[in-house]
Amino acid sequence: MFFSGIGIYSQSINQQIEKVCFDNGKCFSLEVCRSHSERGKGLMFKESLDRESGMLFIYEKEGFHSMWMKNMRFPIDIIWIDANRQVVDIARNLKPCKSDYECQGTKTKNKALYVLEINAGVADEIGVKVGDSVFFH
Repeated sequence: MFFSGIGIYSQSINQQIEKVCFDNGKCFSLEVCRSHSERGKGLMFKESLDRESGMLFIYEKEGFHSMWMKNMRFPIDIIWIDANRQVVDIARNLKPCKSDYECQGTKTKNKALYVLEINAGVADEIGVKVGDSVFFH
């Protein structure tokens, strides 16, 4: 990772990441979204997500990245992670949008470089909290 005049950039955008683990040893297999188009689609139209799996969004630089539940079919927890690989924010039990007109996004209060989506309720089940460290494998 390096610093520039416009922000913090990640060299890990090209790093092979298959799994994310938290301080408590709980790990998730990942589907990784690196490009703008992959991040735009995310979990849209998927019927479900395996309990031990997640989707990781990797951005080019830290920012206040927002997420929404358009065309989602199941609720999720969203975990924002900064460049130091620390959890900086968590949105719990976000429900799919009922229609395009009623689809509001959710945004982190802190800058993040990564966003992890997992099944709703799992963040609480495994005890994830702001400040926890995250490890990519």
